[in-house]
Amino acid sequence: MLVRMVPVSNPFTPSFGAFPPCLVGRDDMLTNFAYGLDNGPGALERSTLYAGSRGVGKTVMLRAAEAKARERGWVVITDSSREGLLENLVQTAIPEKLQLLDPDGFGKRASHPTSAKRAVSVPTIQTLLRDLCILAEQGGTGVLLSLDEIHRSSNRDIQEVTIALQHLRGEGRNLAFVGAGLTEGLDELSNDDVKSFMRRSDRWDLGNVSLHSVQVALQQPASEWGRPFTLEAVQLAADATEGHPFVIQLVGSHCFRSNYGTPQIETLDALRGIDQARQRLTALIN
Repeated sequence: MLVRMVPVSNPFTPSFGAFPPCLVGRDDMLTNFAYGLDNGPGALERSTLYAGSRGVGKTVMLRAAEAKARERGWVVITDSSREGLLENLVQTAIPEKLQLLDPDGFGKRASHPTSAKRAVSVPTIQTLLRDLCILAEQGGTGVLLSLDEIHRSSNRDIQEVTIALQHLRGEGRNLAFVGAGLTEGLDELSNDDVKSFMRRSDRWDLGNVSLHSVQVALQQPASEWGRPFTLEAVQLAADATEGHPFVIQLVGSHCFRSNYGTPQIETLDALRGIDQARQRLTALIN
């Protein structure tokens, strides 16, 4: 999947969580998630998890999944599983979406989340999400909740979120969830409700991408920005990345700026860029 961006001096994005100019090796995962959105409330893929090590592209996958939902007109709520997650969702993130969809009814909804017969002073995440789903469904769409950095320290808040998601999906609401976290962080979740929900999710453990995909991820943006790799140069650069998504962007960036201004990236440019990328990677991890 190629994402066209405004032309800049360097097309590569060696920053954690930044969207790459060319997302490769993840097509099946995104196709599955899009299928879940289109296939109705009972689809397994409507609860999707991306797990892996740092820099492997978990946050990028969340952004790509969110884009699939937005393409379909869905309401997308994004957050990270930090301290205060539940409070932020209940007090800020979901109310903001409710107010956007129904400004006139927002004040009444905040006091009476489900009906006038059940007046409550503090709305819950379940009642707020239900109201948001109802509004989205009236427009023929749904609601996606996207959570990054899921880990054990946010267990209590994640428990409340997952209980609400399970109840609302049981009601047949047009609701989907996508989350991401380090493999060990997801595996260490201790609450039974959370573990049960996570086990029933469509989990993808992200790894390195194929050599062919790496070459595409390097060559396609470089060519579109007017400075393609030679065949030998792109092969050397691809080999140096070992298929790691973050390193692809790091190597690509340094190769592209090596001897910048010449019409293509030659072998010597690639070798120089690879060496600079390795030095930078060492500094980042030490």
